[in-house]
Amino acid sequence: MKSLLKSKDEKKIPVAVGYARISTNDTLQKHSLDAQSADIRKYAELYGYKLRKIELEQASWKNLEDRPKLRKLLQDKNFDVIITPKIDRLARNIVDLNLIVSELQEHGKNVAFIENNMDTSTANGRLFLNVIGSFAEFEAKVIGERVKRGMREAKGKWIHVGRPRSKAEREEDEVKKIRILRQRSRLTYTEIAEKLGYSSGSVVRNKMVRFRNKKKEIK
Repeated sequence: MKSLLKSKDEKKIPVAVGYARISTNDTLQKHSLDAQSADIRKYAELYGYKLRKIELEQASWKNLEDRPKLRKLLQDKNFDVIITPKIDRLARNIVDLNLIVSELQEHGKNVAFIENNMDTSTANGRLFLNVIGSFAEFEAKVIGERVKRGMREAKGKWIHVGRPRSKAEREEDEVKKIRILRQRSRLTYTEIAEKLGYSSGSVVRNKMVRFRNKKKEIK
């Protein structure tokens, strides 16, 4: 009899899956995946979810079709809620966000966002989600405009006319680009690496350090 009651109680425990995402293969962002996973586990334990699995994905947020692990989760029927660290891990515009949430809710599933301690199982949660989602979309657009402005200003400063530049001059030009993107657009080294085609943020940071050290040696 006790075992029968126990099995009934276990069925009442909501099942969760986690979703964590990074946009690049940068080492620092890989550490971010570990942190996101840890937050998901803590949240599931705190709110009494049975965590079935955590999907880790490296993909851009721009195109939902390029995120196979998220698409797979949306088609999965064996959970009650997706736990994700923050809204922009799931979507970066209000249209995609509403599409994802609507698709899940059509199948009786919800989303929990750790950062805002919010889930879509309540009316307040759904309302707050739309408000926060709109701000997230607005912020992404502002950052995009700031990046474009910084790139235009930077381009005006590093156009070269005349004799071919030496290796030292080319290196100085690259450092100028990085400085402008850091100061004007307030980008991180990882974001600069994405924009300028470097393999990682640490490569950009090391380039700045080497340049400063050379300047000191010359002095």
